[in-house]
Amino acid sequence: MVFSVLANGSHGSSDVAVYQKSGSSWKHLGKNQKGETVANKLKANTNYQFKFVESAQRADGTWVEGTPLYKTIRTQRKEKPAIRSVKVSKVKVRYKWKYLTYVGWRKWWYTDFRVTVTLKKKLPAGQKLYINGRQASGKGKKYSMYFSLNGKKKGKSYTLSIQPYGRKGDAEMFGTSMKKKIRIR
Repeated sequence: MVFSVLANGSHGSSDVAVYQKSGSSWKHLGKNQKGETVANKLKANTNYQFKFVESAQRADGTWVEGTPLYKTIRTQRKEKPAIRSVKVSKVKVRYKWKYLTYVGWRKWWYTDFRVTVTLKKKLPAGQKLYINGRQASGKGKKYSMYFSLNGKKKGKSYTLSIQPYGRKGDAEMFGTSMKKKIRIR
C-alpha cells in the first residue's frame, strides 16, 4: 500500500509522518524514491491502523508536530477479477500533420480502439473496474474504454492492466491487478 500525503503547512517546510500499529507500539514507515510512504507485507482482507502526524519547521528552525490523525484501513481481498473475455473493436489508424521546427511538416500516426471487458460475475457493490489506471465505463458484468496510442499499432499486441477498485468513506481499496495481453485488430 502506498500513501501520497499532502501536508497543509502554511510557513516553511512541512512533512507528514506515517506510522503503522504493530502490537501495542507504532512503527514509523519509510519513504520510497518518489517520496511516497510505503506499507509492505500487508495481508489481504485485514484491518490495519495508521497514524498520520504533520510536522512543520518554523522560521526559527524548530520543528512542531500537529495533532495525529488515526485511520483504520482494510486491505482488499486477494482475488483477481474473474474475466470471461476481453474484446477489441472499432480499430482505426489515423494521422495528423504536425509541424516540427527542425524537419517541417510530418505525419503523426495514432491507433484508436475500444476495449470491452466481460466478467464472469458482477463486482461487489460499490466497486468499479480500472483498466490501465483509468476508470472504465459500464456496470454489472460489462465494462469498456477507448484507447488512443501513438504509432501504427494495428495487428500488434498490447498488455492491459485490469484491476477492481472500491471506495468506502475516505479509504480507497484496490484489488489485485491482472495483466491481460490483447491483439489490436
